[in-house]
Amino acid sequence: MDSSLSPHGLVGEAYRPPKIGTKGAVVANHTMATQAGMRILHRGGNAVDAAIAVAFALGPAEPQGSSIGGDGFVMVHMAGSGQVKVANGTGAAPARATADEYKDGIPYTGVRGTSVPGIVDALLAAHEKYGTLPLSTCLEPAIELCEDGVPVSVFQSNAAMQNPVLQSSETSGPVFAPNGNWLKPGEIRRNPDLARTYRLIGEQGRAAFYEGDIAREIARFSEASDGLLSYEDLKNHKVEWQDAISINYRGRTVYEAPPNSSGHVLLQELGMFEQFDASRFGYMSPESVHLMVEAKKLAFADREAYLADPNFVDVPIEGLLDPSYLEERALAIDIDRAADHVAEGDPWSYMDRKPDQNKKHRIGGRLHGSGPDTTHFCVVDRWGNAVGELQSIQTMFGSCVIAGSTGILLNNRMTYWHLDSDHIDFLRPGQRVRHTMNPVMVFSDAVENGGQL
Repeated sequence: MDSSLSPHGLVGEAYRPPKIGTKGAVVANHTMATQAGMRILHRGGNAVDAAIAVAFALGPAEPQGSSIGGDGFVMVHMAGSGQVKVANGTGAAPARATADEYKDGIPYTGVRGTSVPGIVDALLAAHEKYGTLPLSTCLEPAIELCEDGVPVSVFQSNAAMQNPVLQSSETSGPVFAPNGNWLKPGEIRRNPDLARTYRLIGEQGRAAFYEGDIAREIARFSEASDGLLSYEDLKNHKVEWQDAISINYRGRTVYEAPPNSSGHVLLQELGMFEQFDASRFGYMSPESVHLMVEAKKLAFADREAYLADPNFVDVPIEGLLDPSYLEERALAIDIDRAADHVAEGDPWSYMDRKPDQNKKHRIGGRLHGSGPDTTHFCVVDRWGNAVGELQSIQTMFGSCVIAGSTGILLNNRMTYWHLDSDHIDFLRPGQRVRHTMNPVMVFSDAVENGGQL
């Protein structure tokens, strides 16, 4: 047997045998988070219920990449609905967060780098819309992890020691370095404050986080720590439900999150790669890798030029995904040579509308002003419902500080903003930064045509 084939004849590398079941699946970066989701499925919950369990369990289990103090996108497909919906859980820059506030740069540690945490609203909105079990039930596994503790892995131990603020911070130190000593591999990391926060959310829902005691404690900590995040910023946050964007790729329909997610990048890459006869090249051959890399360059050039918060910036998403535009972009790929310089294309010429003059936009190569580390998991249940979610606190361990007595590790998402006023994604208070996070689902056909996941 060819050593490059998996036990099921698939080409590629695998370090663990495939897990096979009949009544659902949960895939996450941490075993204990996966188990949390499975527990909820076994209790009769659906994919959304299980996703709640996984999302909250990742906070105590995988704090280097996830926390309810961050943001993300929740993609949901309910079997038979004919829809793929995205709960956009990305938070805005605080009202006081102007470029002038960051003349010396945006700090990577501390609460000054924190934007509004949006993932909680998205998760709870998805649960309210599609969940079947009580919210408090879905949070039980995550609460147990906070109280009983999670063994620290070698990776987490080494990563924590690269972030000294986790040890020096009065709020983070007791969790990551109790009594001033870093937790070693195999030792137990506990976060009882986070357990209390989870219980409050289970009892009171989103109001506890965005308007109640949790919001007040986050705001108090921010003010005491010279942060810009305020109670009003939290209170004014609201999740946005969006329709997924998609393209047809070699007979499959691929769905992605729309802007301010960078989901269009993958769709553009696929659309360009489809212009080439893939059967000519072997799997992961130098030629196929070269084509994919060149397509990626072109897609990211478009992202750099056009992508920002669509509530404030007119993003030409229809043109970026137009098949004729992608065919034109693919003509720039040289099969024999890597491109040294790649410029954005002109998606507006493939659209039947002009840019909204009341929004910031880029056209003709010019920017026009307007008027006045991450985790992914997916769940499928026995009924065919599915959730794909990405949530993040930006860089590893985010801001490295826990918000007062909440147990919540805060994000440092502000560091992703551009401070050059000529950039399409220039920092503006109240706007959402563009995101690399992009959940994806692939169907046999368009969902409205009965396509199967």
